[in-house]
Amino acid sequence: MALNAGDEVATLWPRLYLDADIQITAGTVIAVLDRLAQGDVLAARPASRYGSEGASVLVRSYYRARERMSVNPQALWWAGVYGLSARGHERFGSFPDITGDDMFRGHPIRTRR
Repeated sequence: MALNAGDEVATLWPRLYLDADIQITAGTVIAVLDRLAQGDVLAARPASRYGSEGASVLVRSYYRARERMSVNPQALWWAGVYGLSARGHERFGSFPDITGDDMFRGHPIRTRR
């Protein structure tokens, strides 16, 4: 899996895991990494929103419905990006070989100590 391959060559913590289809600003990357570096959280992600400008009516309808779903805003999944501290990553060791990484919940990662 790509996430494990990245972990094998990365040398620094915290780490940010990004889906290939997201857009993120440098400021947002720095904010998430800075938050993790404070040491009091194991995982973090920025707020997200779906950009469906220029998409078909069907795609826009899908994302409009998805935005209305009751989802925990503290959850890591479905954001397209999340970061982990070394301690957060240690809670599960490695990512499963087959998973939707946005939905990986292997071992619960509490965001507060």
